[in-house]
Amino acid sequence: MTTHRFFVDAPIAQAAPLDAVVPIEGPEAAHAHVRRARQGESVALLDGLGGVATGVIVSAGSKRDPVTVAVHGHQQHPPPAPHIDVCAAVPQGDRADALVDLLSQAGADAWTPLWTDRAVVRPRSAKLDRLQRLAREACKQSGRPWLLRIGPESPPGTLLAHAASLTLIADSAGEPIAAAELAATARASAHIRVFVGPEGGWSPAERALFDHAPGGPARLVCLGPHTLRTEAAAFAAAAILRALTAPAPPSDR
Repeated sequence: MTTHRFFVDAPIAQAAPLDAVVPIEGPEAAHAHVRRARQGESVALLDGLGGVATGVIVSAGSKRDPVTVAVHGHQQHPPPAPHIDVCAAVPQGDRADALVDLLSQAGADAWTPLWTDRAVVRPRSAKLDRLQRLAREACKQSGRPWLLRIGPESPPGTLLAHAASLTLIADSAGEPIAAAELAATARASAHIRVFVGPEGGWSPAERALFDHAPGGPARLVCLGPHTLRTEAAAFAAAAILRALTAPAPPSDR
């Protein structure tokens, strides 16, 4: 059966009370009509805060009418562990859109636009707002219960002043990100911050910052044998870290 996903703008218990019939309005209703949602089809409502309501469409109506959903179930998902914060330079053009979509699919918890010495793009607030809207769409597409958060643009030094459990720097000279010892360290970490620079690379001053980070020298990690674009490197780092730290499936024994 088709399952449609819609975003709500309040915590699930408030926006979609259990056993209530709730309207889906505005852009989400328009999305439902584009998807040709029909009466009786199943629905998941996401609040981006771990809350998911399940139900069925009672009425799809016309394009001018809200879609109504009968809510039958609630589930609250805990935040992913560890918290993965990707601090990446902003790619040019629509590649920033791809970065947000890919990080959402990979399971990153946050993206902090990184302003570096060799960066060429500084996003304005309007663009960051649009990218946060894209994060909502990616949340629905991937079915993740927690929304990717987009932070304010920051330079490396500002971020390094707030220590994480593990700080990684994407760099071709680093150790393999999936190395056994590093994977064990990642699994034991509550908060992983990974820096991905612009395609011009890190400046000498930035490398010095990483070497003298308040919590100790950051670890350089290699993401593979090839040179990656910023959005590809950010995706690879988040996807590998999420896979390395995922809990083991329960044993059948």
